[in-house]
Amino acid sequence: MIGQIIHSTNLGLIYGLIALSVYLTFRILKFADLTLDGSFVLGGALCCLLIKAGMHPALAFSLPFFGGAIAGLCTALLHIQWKINEMLASILVMTMLYSVNLRIMGTPNISIFEAPNVYCANPIFINFAIVGAILLGLLVLFKSYLGLTIRAVGLNQKAAASYSILPAKYILFTVALSNGIAALAGSLLSQYQGFTDISMGFGTVITGLACLMMGEAFICRYTISKALTFCVLGSIIYRMLIQSALNLDGLGLQASDLKFITALFVIAAIVLPKMRRKK
Repeated sequence: MIGQIIHSTNLGLIYGLIALSVYLTFRILKFADLTLDGSFVLGGALCCLLIKAGMHPALAFSLPFFGGAIAGLCTALLHIQWKINEMLASILVMTMLYSVNLRIMGTPNISIFEAPNVYCANPIFINFAIVGAILLGLLVLFKSYLGLTIRAVGLNQKAAASYSILPAKYILFTVALSNGIAALAGSLLSQYQGFTDISMGFGTVITGLACLMMGEAFICRYTISKALTFCVLGSIIYRMLIQSALNLDGLGLQASDLKFITALFVIAAIVLPKMRRKK
């Protein structure tokens, strides 16, 4: 039981990075970005490749950030430069990333069980340290002028442009940052579980949304600091709920039902607040 709680907490922390990525694009920027599915796998693929090449695990974990950022830039450029709908642009880049990831990995899955990783101590402390550092960095960012400008662009691009702000520049930065964080999540997960699979990114955005909405359900007074923090806390709670549901023998649920349960959580997180407001 304790082992399952620790495992759920570790996964919750790792997927908390995905929840932060989703928050940056969907909530702050109002940019429907599905590239995260591909960037997540790209991070894991690059991490495994670098570790197999003999690179230090810490560097192998951090360098995939730039791969994810480039993927995000491609999506944002398609939207800004060639006026392709943001969702369509992200689907196109995500589709291309599937082939790119396969080319990087060489096979549908790649293992690093025998290789060294960043978990030199208890994994839960390492995950708390890494996720905490990224969360702190985002909190500092959104308290700065740059962060306030990004939030202004997300609220109203036309109004921001009237104050001599170039929305395109901030959209490029935020989408790149979001996908870079998603790549870090994939890189961290690959070292935690010891392998990367080409299909592990399917439904990543949905999972991130579920974690995000789970966290937002506990926010009474909305602030950017609370929202970012509860993204991670919501991810941990979400993972524990998933684990509890799978362990209930009476429900007869299996690991293959994970995506179905995830979708149900998202539906519940959307519908229940609306029902509460109506009452």
